Amino acid sequence: MAMEKRDVVIVGGGLAGLTTAKYLAEEGVDFVLLEEHTKFFQKPCGEGILPSYIDFDFFDLYGSKKGVEREINEVVFIIKDKALTVPIHFFMIDKEEVEKEMAHQVEKLGGEIRMGEKVQKIKDNVVYPQEISARIIVGADGARSLVRKSMGIKSPKIGVAIEGHIDHMEGFDENKAYIWFGKSITVEGYAWAFPRKEFWNVGIGSAKTEGFSTYANRFKSRFEMKDVRGAAIPFSLPVKTYGKNFLLVGDAASQVMTAVGAGNLPSMVCGKLAAETISRCLKSGSINLHLYENAWKKHLKKLFRQSYTIYRMASFLSYREENRAYRWVKLLMKMFAGSPKESDIKST
Repeated sequence: MAMEKRDVVIVGGGLAGLTTAKYLAEEGVDFVLLEEHTKFFQKPCGEGILPSYIDFDFFDLYGSKKGVEREINEVVFIIKDKALTVPIHFFMIDKEEVEKEMAHQVEKLGGEIRMGEKVQKIKDNVVYPQEISARIIVGADGARSLVRKSMGIKSPKIGVAIEGHIDHMEGFDENKAYIWFGKSITVEGYAWAFPRKEFWNVGIGSAKTEGFSTYANRFKSRFEMKDVRGAAIPFSLPVKTYGKNFLLVGDAASQVMTAVGAGNLPSMVCGKLAAETISRCLKSGSINLHLYENAWKKHLKKLFRQSYTIYRMASFLSYREENRAYRWVKLLMKMFAGSPKESDIKST
């Protein structure tokens, strides 16, 4: 059998890979996207997404409103028996529905997506066992990226998270999101409860994998969580995101807002920038993929650094006595999000 040849192979069909595919398809670039699972949305996620950042708007990138379920304007941070409420605006999405819609857009534009195709090896820009040779390979394959490993790029710090569903949460406002913080919850991380349309998305994550199961089991025991699943999460600044014939996008590149583990909008922004770089390179005949790293750094470097700084400070505070941590978190909120509303809260 003759080896298949494509201009671009995208490994991974999450938001990062699908956004890259969408904008490549718009430019008429020859590519195939390989997704190892037979269904979309396989990585645990809080399913929140920021509406915009600087020049990038979620709805412009997405091109639809399908799967957008709820608008959130306030987040309640719970530390022991106290709460700090801050104005943070984001949307809750049905991520599986959003990814399905993006895949539909890709295919409508003439792009090719192959589900249930796990890439097991990459050598000399050929992916196996599919035996597809590519001029450029895009690694959108998550925190434990095979593409990144195959290209010799150092792994980011890897943490872990679990996520599940709860039908109803007594005493919680469905128009607000909730975050638990402090060493009684977990160190170097937090737990969350975000309201979807028909249920709550609830989970817990940490940059520290050692001992995480104890915190996770303790948190799960508070609620009757259903459909619980876990995954690796990057907790560092972005790694090098390009090489001679490859790019990394999304979690594979650690392109996340580390302080809150938010990677949905950054993944989409970087997917668009990756597609624009690839298209220009293929049209010019000169493969200068460092232009992609220049592009995302121009728009997102400051955001990633600020978020990482907050994450480092919060991680330090997560080991401190919780009343003391509360005072410092309140100060950080005043610095970065405005004065929070304080209140007492019943034990949850």
